[in-house]
Amino acid sequence: MTKQKGLFLLRLAIILSGIIGLAFLLPDKLYKFTYYTNISNLLVVLFYMYLLYLGNKPYSQTIWRLKGGITICITLTFLVYAILLAPKAKPEDFYHIKNFTLHYIVPILTIFDWLISDKKGQYKKSDPFLWTVVPLIYCIFSLIKGFVFHIPIPEEPHSPYPYFFINIDKYGWNGFFTYFTAILVLYILLGYIMVFVKRLKK
Repeated sequence: MTKQKGLFLLRLAIILSGIIGLAFLLPDKLYKFTYYTNISNLLVVLFYMYLLYLGNKPYSQTIWRLKGGITICITLTFLVYAILLAPKAKPEDFYHIKNFTLHYIVPILTIFDWLISDKKGQYKKSDPFLWTVVPLIYCIFSLIKGFVFHIPIPEEPHSPYPYFFINIDKYGWNGFFTYFTAILVLYILLGYIMVFVKRLKK
């Protein structure tokens, strides 16, 4: 098997895994796109579809930098779930194909794709900060939706907030900013690790 064919199959597996996981939201659970997990997985699916559309054409630096942003975006999904959410998950929710595809399979395959395919020296020093745009926009959206408009989320114990660490009504602004700062710092540090790794000679 050639490298190009192997990469094609890997990316196809990422797309199909994401589609399988997101398909559980259809037709009556589209409100679950309130969750960062589903948004990040949708971004991965759409972006990798675009990569398959490009085929073997050489990518511009913009594409490589965007790919790095997509990778860290889904990596956050994996880490936050594994560290903060999995210990609190109900068995029927944890041992579900949707959970495994969206929280584990898609993120891990995407990270693997990044390790073996992303070119060296494509990132700028400012990229780890630029990559925070997605989680920052998501956080602002969640706060406006929950704190300002109080739009309920069905089946969510922390409604109108999608996650417990955004629940200002329960934990207050101090609790929120503690979690938010920790996650943001982790996000930026991961970004710089990615930049560093892709500057190594081997």
